[in-house]
Amino acid sequence: GKGLQKEIERNILHMKRIIISIGIIAVIIALGCSAIAYIAVHNSKLYGKIDEVIASYEQNKGVVQSISELEDFYRKYSRRLGCITNDESLAEISVSISRLAPMYESKCDEFTAECTQIKEYAKKILDSEIPCWYRIL
Repeated sequence: GKGLQKEIERNILHMKRIIISIGIIAVIIALGCSAIAYIAVHNSKLYGKIDEVIASYEQNKGVVQSISELEDFYRKYSRRLGCITNDESLAEISVSISRLAPMYESKCDEFTAECTQIKEYAKKILDSEIPCWYRIL
């Protein structure tokens, strides 16, 4: 009768809530995974640009141009990255990249170390996006 029908309707309502909840969780996980994938792909490109800067520095050819290409790439990357990660890490990379041209012009022997430091900052951004139990608990 009526009691059974109400029980069925209540169960259907609970099922809908469960399905909606699972859907929301799936979307959150998908967004997180796509953000991590995006950072991983673009970090690889960033590493490539940094390696080009180091190679041109070691060969002493086209250093200013390779630094300029790195700056252009990072400017575009950081705009999108700003939606995903915190500003502190982005600022560290920006400062290091902006120091490269003056360091090269003043023949600073820390130039390649600064390039390596940029890679470390980028790796730190990727690592901070990967979920870990100690961050959740």
